[in-house]
Amino acid sequence: MGLLGRVVFLKRLREELLEKRKQGATELQIDEIDKQLRKINQEIQNMRKMME
Repeated sequence: MGLLGRVVFLKRLREELLEKRKQGATELQIDEIDKQLRKINQEIQNMRKMME
């Protein structure tokens, strides 16, 4: 998968996680979702740097 494809995939995943969070999750689920979101955001930032 190319870099751009990976970024698109991660952004979709991020949107799905945000939607799950909005739909009402337990505190434990929210913590896990937030961890995953931080990892996704970091990976997207790293890829953007590589594309520059």
